[in-house]
Amino acid sequence: MGTVDDVDIFTANLFLMKYAALYIVVGVTFFAGVAHGTTQTSEWVIKDAKLRSETLEAMKEYLQFVRHDSVGAAFLTYQSQEEDLVVTALENTDDNTRQLISIQYDTILIASTDKLRAMLGEDIYNFIAGRSSYAYDLNRTAPEERLCGYLWQNPERITLALDDQEARISPTYTIVDEIGNSSVQMPWWEYGMFRVGVANTYFKLLFQGPFSPGLQRVWFVDKRLMDGAFGGSLEFNVEDWSGEIAFATMSKQTSLYGAFIYPPIANYVSFIGQLVYSFAEPVEPLGAVQLSFGGGMHVVKHDSITPPPGWLAIDAANPSTTIISPIVKISFVSTHDDAELSAQYYNTSILFQVKLHIAGPFWISGSALKISGLRIPQPYEPGDFLFVTPMLRW
Repeated sequence: MGTVDDVDIFTANLFLMKYAALYIVVGVTFFAGVAHGTTQTSEWVIKDAKLRSETLEAMKEYLQFVRHDSVGAAFLTYQSQEEDLVVTALENTDDNTRQLISIQYDTILIASTDKLRAMLGEDIYNFIAGRSSYAYDLNRTAPEERLCGYLWQNPERITLALDDQEARISPTYTIVDEIGNSSVQMPWWEYGMFRVGVANTYFKLLFQGPFSPGLQRVWFVDKRLMDGAFGGSLEFNVEDWSGEIAFATMSKQTSLYGAFIYPPIANYVSFIGQLVYSFAEPVEPLGAVQLSFGGGMHVVKHDSITPPPGWLAIDAANPSTTIISPIVKISFVSTHDDAELSAQYYNTSILFQVKLHIAGPFWISGSALKISGLRIPQPYEPGDFLFVTPMLRW
């Protein structure tokens, strides 16, 4: 049993230790604040319907594919509009930057900045974190964000059309399948190439191969003039810059006759290279417009085909055709995200494209190419055309 003096000394030491610890914490906090700016925690609720829906969908897929929490994912499937979607962020008051630390819906909480970046993807994460005021509501201008490079894949999970198919497999990755290539003004039935691969926020990595249908006239569509070959392509979209590099070859390939090519000469695009700069401007209250400027080139090869039984594709005596052209494109997305229109000039032709929402998951997709009047089409190129196809998005 200690004496009274011992107890007093112990109490005094405890008192000093507590305040010493307090001074240490205050000192560390002060110097950290001086070095990195003063931080505070803020919290708000996402009220914008589109942003709320996309965030909840990303949470659901994160639970399903990453956490393998089917119960939590199912719970988000039957979400209530009355339940708040709460965002918590760490604010740096010196430079007004924010670092998201959690998003909560009912009992489901996703915490940590790394998890939120992986779940939402960089574009949505930066948009939520970069709001310009402390308002309770967070309203997103969807057309501007989409036109500024917001997720190449559609916010919908699946898109189906004759020339374009997409299916999201995770919050940030999408499987894509394309027929034709609008970057070189080739419609799907004239350009005998299909592409399939994976898309992310910033890139598409695609395999290229011959596309068989379209060799003969079908209804109002003329037989195909361009052949297909095997290769690959990389498309990128980083900030305001986008571009494409693609390569394909038919040399030394056999067994293509009757399915993909027209003897004795095969015409196909062997190389594509493009670089484009884009910027978007709001057009209130209609939507937003994106202007794109750049340049590109593509090479058309004219390979020879040996007679049967080999039908071997060999390097042609005919020289390749190299096309170099400026690229000018104007795009428009409506305020309610139910209409998308664009016109692109390349290789002295103009390609018009439109997507219109009809009702529910039903859309109409159309393309039109204008060449005549600008120049005479090459023998392997299509003439003017107009094509409309139904499209499903959900």
